[in-house]
Amino acid sequence: IGHRDFGAKSVLDEAGSAADGALIFTEYAPALMVQNTRTWAAAYQKRFGDAPNVIAAQYYDSLLLIAEAMKTGGATRAGVKSGLEHLKAYPGVMADYTFDANRNGVHRFIVAKVGGGKLSLVKVLNEAPK
Repeated sequence: IGHRDFGAKSVLDEAGSAADGALIFTEYAPALMVQNTRTWAAAYQKRFGDAPNVIAAQYYDSLLLIAEAMKTGGATRAGVKSGLEHLKAYPGVMADYTFDANRNGVHRFIVAKVGGGKLSLVKVLNEAPK
């Protein structure tokens, strides 16, 4: 069982066949995600010359979430808080974002298996809002 960064192309290339059979739990694996995520990852790589990692995706989604929250709640601390509380299934590159009654972001995790230097989908784990 490996850390989410174990699924990075550079790590898989270095590990070679020694990684075959490893399981990875991650929030971000573009090759296993929706077209929107794959399109964003390709555009990122074209612009910056390297594949985006989970941190790049998190920052990108964070900015989009704040901007969307400001559209409905306003550009104040209270407005952003209110706007985030009302987001439901907002499409980001890592997930469709919803916040529960306790203001926690509802997460989705991907279980992937390494084989031949690539990831294959084992299961998607969706957290239910509380």
